[in-house]
Amino acid sequence: MRRRRRWSRRRSARPAAPARFARRGRGTARPTRARAARPRRSALATPTRRRPPMLRPRPTSAPRPAVPPPRRWRAAPAPPHPRLRVAAARPVTARRPAHPAARPAPPRPERLPRPSSTSSTTGIDLDASDSATPRRDLQIAMSPPGWAAGYWVPGAGVGYCHLPSSIVHPPSSVVSASPCGDTPCARPDKRTPKRSHPMPNKPKFWGTIVPLPAPMLTAQAAQLESLGLEGLFAPQVYGPPFIPLATAAGATSRVRLATGIALAFARSPFETAVAAMDLDRISGGRFTLGLGTSVRAWSEGFFGMEYGKPLDHMREVVDIVRLIIAKSHTGELKRYDGTYHRLDFSQYQSLNAPVRTDLPIWVACLRTPLIRLAAEIADGVIGHPIWSIEWATQKVQDDLKAGLAKGGKQRSDIEFNTWLFVAPNDDRKQAVEDARATVAFYAGAEQYEPYFAAHGFGKEARQLQEGVKRGSYLSVKHLVPDEMAQTFVVCGTPDEVRKRIEPIWEHVDSACLNPPSYGLDPGAMLRYGAKIAELFYR
Repeated sequence: MRRRRRWSRRRSARPAAPARFARRGRGTARPTRARAARPRRSALATPTRRRPPMLRPRPTSAPRPAVPPPRRWRAAPAPPHPRLRVAAARPVTARRPAHPAARPAPPRPERLPRPSSTSSTTGIDLDASDSATPRRDLQIAMSPPGWAAGYWVPGAGVGYCHLPSSIVHPPSSVVSASPCGDTPCARPDKRTPKRSHPMPNKPKFWGTIVPLPAPMLTAQAAQLESLGLEGLFAPQVYGPPFIPLATAAGATSRVRLATGIALAFARSPFETAVAAMDLDRISGGRFTLGLGTSVRAWSEGFFGMEYGKPLDHMREVVDIVRLIIAKSHTGELKRYDGTYHRLDFSQYQSLNAPVRTDLPIWVACLRTPLIRLAAEIADGVIGHPIWSIEWATQKVQDDLKAGLAKGGKQRSDIEFNTWLFVAPNDDRKQAVEDARATVAFYAGAEQYEPYFAAHGFGKEARQLQEGVKRGSYLSVKHLVPDEMAQTFVVCGTPDEVRKRIEPIWEHVDSACLNPPSYGLDPGAMLRYGAKIAELFYR
């Protein structure tokens, strides 16, 4: 009895289970052993623990010292071209919220000094007497030897171009740090300035653009638009011309954009048509499709596409492109069975309607058969850059009339644009010398021999063809006589060049002037491009 009473006393002395364990499972919860209390340590024995942010004491009135943020360095990438300058590594500051204490602003990067007039590859001062402001220093883009127009001269190397004071720098462009380096470049404004001269009373000029890094290409297109040009061409040598035009469309708002030219036989007519509709949508209805036959060696040798009979092939391509643009959104496309193309559109589903169903198509031409075809079926005619002034003002006019009569059209129904090679130089002999390589390049093609023979230079053309087969056209440029160079390239002093070009305005609607682009060093390309802008674009 005593023993049982002792056990009952022990059970009654147990602590009660917590309430949260009262109804967990069957039975009652077992009590747990009480943990021994930790001895409190002295503050001097151990360092104070870091408190959570919500328990930290508020800052006193005295400001804390500013701690500069960490700086990380980004290495410069390897330059894609040995002559293309790449910006050095620059620190990138980590973005953090500013401290209440004022932090000094980072120093601005120093602007590179303007190169002297003695440099021919990195910078050229065309008018040392004119005191230029920093806004007139324009970076010249680096690209393969090609075309040039306006302030920007593709193929002129990386450097600066100081234009004379007669060409006013447009207010729509400002100089800022270049995204592709630490050199200043022109950045176009979104607003297009109003022209101070009426366009109908002034000859219409077109410029050319080539594939460049995006910041340079957009700046080039904006500069040419601000000069008052009518439009911009993009040639296909050798990549598709649609890519630079799409880039230029985002930097311009007024100028027309055209392929000058897209090779008609190098791709499917369906691809040509949908690319034209896309560019017309991107540019807001400013695109013109320019097509050309090129030469057989390019279409069959480079692209592996059938050349065939160029007149019949071109007529078929224009017919298919027009059909797709006009009826791709109506569901009327079924089949097309032609000589060179057999297309089945039964499974085609249009995504959206084109901006214009009557998108203009221009055809480039060199000799009589293609000139007449272009006047008959196209909305515009593009003259070959190797055309002579006499050929453009005399022979071509008769062929245009014959083609228009066959197509039942009037002269006002088409637009006639001609390209010309122009070499204005105070040293007349040097201008003739610079024109030889360009003439040798075109005369060395067998397909162009009848054209040169029509001017009385058939013998010289055959000699150049034999030389090109053995080597490069540069090795035989000395075979081009002075008379031949002056016939196909408008070369001479600036006054002589202006007088020789005047007669074309009685026959053409617009012109695209380019310096002779073959065999010239970057410095010469830069000088000729700036001189053309000074003579004609002001």
